[in-house]
Amino acid sequence: LRSVPLASRIDGGGVEGWAKQGGRYVSEMWVVTGAQNKHKIGWVRVSFFSNDWGTKEVTVLGKNDAGRIMPWEASPTWLCSGSSLFKLRMKDTWTKDAFFEDMRTEESAMVWVCRVAGLAALWVAFGMMAGPVSVLADCVPGLGPKLGDAAESVACFLAVLPAGCCCLLVVGLVWIVLYPLFGTAALALFAAGCVCGVLFRKQQRRQAADTARCVLPLGEQRPGNTPLMRTVQATA
Repeated sequence: LRSVPLASRIDGGGVEGWAKQGGRYVSEMWVVTGAQNKHKIGWVRVSFFSNDWGTKEVTVLGKNDAGRIMPWEASPTWLCSGSSLFKLRMKDTWTKDAFFEDMRTEESAMVWVCRVAGLAALWVAFGMMAGPVSVLADCVPGLGPKLGDAAESVACFLAVLPAGCCCLLVVGLVWIVLYPLFGTAALALFAAGCVCGVLFRKQQRRQAADTARCVLPLGEQRPGNTPLMRTVQATA
């Protein structure tokens, strides 16, 4: 085994140069002297822990190799080549399902931290890509600073859309093998987001083209339209 849970505090006798406070040992042998040392720099506090020798039954999860429990290594086809499984639980006997459920609970918090951190990193990246928009808005005379701040806020808000699509793509590609149902749903949401983005872009181009048709150069008239005002030359 690579590690054993150290959950029992060692409550020994006195140690020279150390004072016992509760279940800890403290020492001031290395405290920096002087009036400036208000926070007790150099003050040391130590605690000692060991495994519980009163518990004789343990549960080990691993690979049974002719009576020896060895680390189990995942196959390369599991998309986690090199990962090993070798765990020990003390204080009680565990069933296989309870053991895996306890491990899943431990890993769940770290997994969600990584997911949220990845989404936040994508959000920041897309927000920084839209940074030049706020710089251009700052160049507007009179309204530069306020307009630039508004453009930066809008860009930061809209950056969550491509960040979410990229996150769904990564999650879908990873889960499509291990969890086909969730992986397919994530890829479907990614595809739906891409389609909505393409349709929105086409709508913008269509509106821009319609606006361009309505705006004519100075002095130019549409065919079949009569001018609103004519200049008439009077003769005496």
